[in-house]
Amino acid sequence: MKRFKKVRYIFITILLSLLSCGEPPELIRIEEGKKFIRWEAVKEFEIQRRYLKWILPIKGEFFGMQVSERDEKEYKLFICNASGEEINKTVVKNGQGPNEITGLVTETLMLSKDGRTINFYDGGYYLKSIDTESLEISTIGKISNRINKYGSQYYIGHQGTTSLETNNDLTITSFESTGFFKNHVYYLVTYKGFFNGFRVITPLKKNIPMWLEEDYNIKKNGFIVDYYQRLRWARLFSIDWKRDMIYVIPDIEKAEIERVSFNGQKTRIHLDIDQRKYKIRQDKFELYFSWYKQNLPKKLEKLLDFKFRIPPHAPALQGIKVIENWLLVITGNRDWEKKENEVLVFLLPSLEYKGCFKMPFPTAPYLNLIWGPGYFSSRSLIQHEDEYMTLYEIFRYKIK
Repeated sequence: MKRFKKVRYIFITILLSLLSCGEPPELIRIEEGKKFIRWEAVKEFEIQRRYLKWILPIKGEFFGMQVSERDEKEYKLFICNASGEEINKTVVKNGQGPNEITGLVTETLMLSKDGRTINFYDGGYYLKSIDTESLEISTIGKISNRINKYGSQYYIGHQGTTSLETNNDLTITSFESTGFFKNHVYYLVTYKGFFNGFRVITPLKKNIPMWLEEDYNIKKNGFIVDYYQRLRWARLFSIDWKRDMIYVIPDIEKAEIERVSFNGQKTRIHLDIDQRKYKIRQDKFELYFSWYKQNLPKKLEKLLDFKFRIPPHAPALQGIKVIENWLLVITGNRDWEKKENEVLVFLLPSLEYKGCFKMPFPTAPYLNLIWGPGYFSSRSLIQHEDEYMTLYEIFRYKIK
């Protein structure tokens, strides 16, 4: 009897193990050399500044935020014309006061339809707005991680950035679990307006490489500086509003995307690409590492042993975007001189491969495109004489 129980236990264990593996991912063949010729992008605006955080095109002008110094004690809000000449500006102090800013995450910027206000999550603690004409800041409300019927198991985000998309009054974004730093679990969530009708779509998990986990566990002695760190922790996804689908990049090192329906059903899809061919440029990594060291607090630099990691190749995937009936997947195949990455294009909903093209893509530390209606913006770290500057470019695009 004991032997039977033991065999039964082993059988159940194996069965659960097999079930946990799930179905093998669908495979999409990528026809090498096939070009997508319907994409068109034209640069509309370019500006170079120190500590530039973000720029938004508003009514033919450009609204931006610049940090006064790297300690971020003050922020400058400004409006400029197409030539970069400032039309209006003001200085805002760093703080949690009703007309102050603690830390605005670019991905959470939400421009109103009339262009009068920009709403944003301030440091993950407050929902605030900026009047784009008077440049005044006001607090809409304090954000609690306690959500009706869900308790306090979610955070808007502290460890990594998140995608956020809105259609009419409906928003889809992601919240971290309270244990995100250890378990890397986050949740796709949806709500209307300001968190009305909040609903969790599904939990997902960021795949963090073992060497990075080990580094965080022993960071009392050392700290690995990773060029792609922002991408590794970011929750990268985009929404197909026509078909109630979300397309997610679970792990930038794997050529896989995940398709998640609005009711939480998931399908894993493998792209037939070889990331080992995605070359890196050591001089570009060294530029980032030099900037990183220069921006380190002196006390921290003395306390920790910083190790700068140069991988053998670039990650497989670096971005994802749904535009109407097209899914764009940005790969790590980069032209470092032109600052452009390869983009694979798939027809929705069939995911038939339609070809590839190259588009501008940011350098570290940014490594994410900011998308708006009919435009996208790219930020790159550049060196001008002895200073490090942010090159901010805005492009208008269309798919013909």
